[in-house]
Amino acid sequence: MTVLRFLKRVGIVVIPFLAVIMVTLVFYGILTLASNTVHLGKLYLELFLSDKMLAAYWIFASIAVSFMIYPSLINWTKAKIRQMDAEESKADEQKGNKSEHVSNVKVYSFVHLSYQLQDWYNVRRYLMTENLKTEVYGTLHLDIPKQHAKESDPFWKDCDAFIWAVFVDYCARKAGVARKMMREAEVVCVMERCLTVGLRWDDRESEPWVLDWYKRSGYKEKRVEEDGHAHFLVKDLSDKYNLRSSSKRFFR
Repeated sequence: MTVLRFLKRVGIVVIPFLAVIMVTLVFYGILTLASNTVHLGKLYLELFLSDKMLAAYWIFASIAVSFMIYPSLINWTKAKIRQMDAEESKADEQKGNKSEHVSNVKVYSFVHLSYQLQDWYNVRRYLMTENLKTEVYGTLHLDIPKQHAKESDPFWKDCDAFIWAVFVDYCARKAGVARKMMREAEVVCVMERCLTVGLRWDDRESEPWVLDWYKRSGYKEKRVEEDGHAHFLVKDLSDKYNLRSSSKRFFR
C-alpha cells in the first residue's frame, strides 16, 4: 500500500515535466513544418536562414511557453498531492476507528458494573463504575433526593432523580459502556419509585453529538439554563416499572 502511494505521487510530480516536453515537441513540429514549407520571398530567407536559426526559434519558444505554464502545473501538482494526503488520512482514520471500535467491543465484553451507595443528608447517591480488574473505564453519579430535600429544594420540582458526571474513557468509547450505565441508573430510579430522571448537557464540556445521544435515549429538553450553555433534559420513567424484575440483577 505504501509503494502504491509512492508511485502515485511520483506520477503526479512527473506530469509537469512531461507537459513541458510535450510543449517543446509541439513547437519543434510547428517550426519544422514551417521551415519545410516552400516560401518564395525574402521573409523565408530572413526567418529560416539556417538550421541553427530554426533551433534557436524552437528553444526560445519552448522556454517562453514553459515559463508561462510551469507555475500553474506546479500549483496543480501541490494541490493534487494535498488532496491525496487528505483522502488517505481520512481512509486511515476510518480504518483506525473501525479497528478501535473492534478493540473497544473486546474491552467491553470483559468490564463489569459496580456501584457504591452513599447516604448523604439531602440525597442518596449511587456511584456507578465500569471496571476491568483495577482499571475504571466509565463513571456515573445518580442522586435521588430524600423527602425533606425534595420538598424544600426547588431544583427537584422538575425531576425525581438526577444523573451527573457521566464519563467514559476514550479507549472504551463506542462500545456501549455509557448506554449500560444509563440503563442501570434508570433501573435504580424505578426501584426508588422515581417517575422522572433529569440530567444536564453543557456545550463547554461535551460535544453536540452527546446531546443528540441523550435525546435518542428518550431525554427531552426542558429548558436552557440562564448561562446559555447548560441544557436541562428530563426522561419520563412512568412506563418503565416493568424493569423492576430485571433490576434485581443489579444488586447481586
